[in-house]
Amino acid sequence: MMWNAENCYCWHMHSDLRLALRYLDSLSAQEAYKAEWTELQLFQDYFNSESAKSISNNDERFLKLHSVIWAHYGIRLFELFDLRHPDLWEQYTDFLKEYYRLHDEVRAAVDKCEGIISKPVDPPYYKKC
Repeated sequence: MMWNAENCYCWHMHSDLRLALRYLDSLSAQEAYKAEWTELQLFQDYFNSESAKSISNNDERFLKLHSVIWAHYGIRLFELFDLRHPDLWEQYTDFLKEYYRLHDEVRAAVDKCEGIISKPVDPPYYKKC
């Protein structure tokens, strides 16, 4: 989409909520990248809880997870995506820039080893609006 005369992705597209939550957990982009394949502690705690295990319906289990997310992050999650807090959004965008720089660096190295010519993604994944 276009926002302020720039191509970007809608904040909820090409995005992973876990990145926003890692940012809210005060992880650096490097720490978030290193933890990319590990589940958030909040998710681990929830899915290992008796409450989650007692729910047999997956839809209900994930709705309950969203409730747990809101209970844990509350207003901070809302404010991150609130247009009245552009400073928070700018800090999050800086976090995403660094995260995707690391991601692209590793991807390019793997592609080079495999003889694949990497092409930059346009717009870059960190361009969220």
